[in-house]
Amino acid sequence: MAETAVYFDNKENFATWSSGTQSGINKIRKVLQDFPDDVTIIADDTQHTDGEIIVRVPKKWFKNPRPPRKMNLTEEQVEKRRNRLKKYHNSKKDGDNDES
Repeated sequence: MAETAVYFDNKENFATWSSGTQSGINKIRKVLQDFPDDVTIIADDTQHTDGEIIVRVPKKWFKNPRPPRKMNLTEEQVEKRRNRLKKYHNSKKDGDNDES
């Protein structure tokens, strides 16, 4: 089964990041190219169809998951936000037409 996982050890300053999905493998390979001094390959079995890659990276690169923010807005607040967003999008459209 193809999966992506990140493991943290509170006693260490690194995280172990593994992936068997193609998009995860591609992301890890890009990080390996961009930050070769910060990434250590633990295992690379990607030559096989169901293979995965496992690397060690700085733990600070990952954030703890957070649930979505819940907001209880009044109808008036919702309408103000809607109008502000509409105004923003209209200004972007007007700006795009000036550049043509």
